Amino acid sequence: MRKTNPPRRIKPSVVKQLLNPRVPVAKKLDLPSINKIRVSTYTKDPYIQERSNLPKNAIAKVIKVQALGRRYLVRVRFLKYVKVFHAALIIQSAWRGYSTRKLLGFYKRKKCPDCNRILNMLLPDLRSLRLELHHISQKHEELAVIVSKYEQAFRYLFDQVAKLQKGNKE
Repeated sequence: MRKTNPPRRIKPSVVKQLLNPRVPVAKKLDLPSINKIRVSTYTKDPYIQERSNLPKNAIAKVIKVQALGRRYLVRVRFLKYVKVFHAALIIQSAWRGYSTRKLLGFYKRKKCPDCNRILNMLLPDLRSLRLELHHISQKHEELAVIVSKYEQAFRYLFDQVAKLQKGNKE
């Protein structure tokens, strides 16, 4: 049976918060839904009142409607992003699987059923060996970095000892 990696996703709680914002429950149920959402409005600006020739409460409601429209557009954009993100992940995982199969010669298999049976028995071992080699090479690189740091430290110490010996001879 083939093992599959768990799919990478955006946390469902984040998606839920962005798509279903918390709307404070209105104390009076007969209020329109616009009044349930708190949006700061700049109705005190005399320029806005002069340009629109509307009362303050009408300006406030227009601004609230605009804010609701902006929130909706942001959520739609986010949904499109999530769909594209998931599509990209699917494409990446498919490409990784294809490249691994190609690397292991999956597409160049023989038609002989016995050969295929033997290959199917060996492939998991080959994959595990490849992973082990990868981990060993990573450890080797880490050890090489550590060894180079120790060499630098010893060179510094030997230089200091040589300076001290020269100072004592003089």
